[in-house]
Amino acid sequence: MNITFDAQFWNNALANAVGTILGTMVLGFLGFRWISSLRQWIYSNSPKLAQIYLKIIDFIDNPKNQLLAFLLFQIMIFFDFHRYLSIVVTTAILIRFYFSSKSDAKTYPSRSSEFSDGFHKKADILKNWEVITGKPALDEDKGNPRPSLNLAKTDLKQATNNFLILKKLTAERGAIECDFFLEHGALLNIVFMCDKVNHNWHMARYDSRGGTTDGLLIKDGKGNNWRFNNMSTSRSSEGSWYRAKVEFSAERVRMFKNGELVAEVINPKLFGKYIGLFNECGNVSVDNFKFSEL
Repeated sequence: MNITFDAQFWNNALANAVGTILGTMVLGFLGFRWISSLRQWIYSNSPKLAQIYLKIIDFIDNPKNQLLAFLLFQIMIFFDFHRYLSIVVTTAILIRFYFSSKSDAKTYPSRSSEFSDGFHKKADILKNWEVITGKPALDEDKGNPRPSLNLAKTDLKQATNNFLILKKLTAERGAIECDFFLEHGALLNIVFMCDKVNHNWHMARYDSRGGTTDGLLIKDGKGNNWRFNNMSTSRSSEGSWYRAKVEFSAERVRMFKNGELVAEVINPKLFGKYIGLFNECGNVSVDNFKFSEL
């Protein structure tokens, strides 16, 4: 039996291939928009469901699972079992791989990576951090060990003296750590779950001012209208180095100082994925910054 492939066959094959790819891309775009809206609704209304959602996304984003699915659907295509569905899924996996590789070339892998900054070079400040306000600098004379990041009090009447957002890593959960040194009347805020467009976030505050305490705050509106979320009875002292740690997820936030639990919040609302730092009221030194997967 002789099988011939004429021009009509190849035209039909090409049309089917192009149609499948374009259809997958359109459905993928619409699906992404729908899933993004659904995800924000889940985060805002059901933190426990958000935690389940994150575990599902982690499973889907696992490269081994994607490779296994790709091979499985290739076998289904070979045996002509749900052929068109299999073609759509394998095309979607290939597109996912392509855009993931393009994204990874520009940013650090967010789910399985660690990021650290010992603030050894002045150039690394602008390389690793987006400066929202202020003029952060490298302090060659102070550190743990020297040098360190200097967040100086500014003359401008703004609450965020020096506000820095981490450029190359975003996270919905993780652990933030750093060493900090507060001068007279100063405080440091560690920002997480941040929406930098709408200026909403959670923050862990380490405060040396008299009459105030360390604790967790939330900012969920325009302007400087942050409010207390869960404050502790402890206060940070000026003139000493501390080790701060903030663990955050859709289930809870825990704030530590020198390994001791300071404050905790259950089921925090997720505004965004950015991480940052800012000082208020006085000079602050920061060293040995680290983000790790929780």
